[in-house]
Amino acid sequence: DCTWVGCVPSKALIRCAHACHEARCAERFGVKGIATEVSCDWHMVKQHIKSCQEKIYKQDDSPEVLEAAGIQVRLGCHASFLDAHRMQLTGESGSSVVTAE
Repeated sequence: DCTWVGCVPSKALIRCAHACHEARCAERFGVKGIATEVSCDWHMVKQHIKSCQEKIYKQDDSPEVLEAAGIQVRLGCHASFLDAHRMQLTGESGSSVVTAE
């Protein structure tokens, strides 16, 4: 969720807001030539967010990367913690319990 709806998109939006603020306030620091009418191109912001999400997914979050790190990936399941070491997975093919050390 962090990659798709949490940290990544929110931090990208916050960074955009900071960039706009810095541009609007630049003249008080002696920076000249920045238009007083600073605006944000929402389409480009969304493209930036999407490219960040895709990069993180490909290098950190994809099932292939996780499996290469020795993590079992189960897609299409609902997971519920049973206790500190066990998780119940329920899907179309039934239910199973996974135990972690």
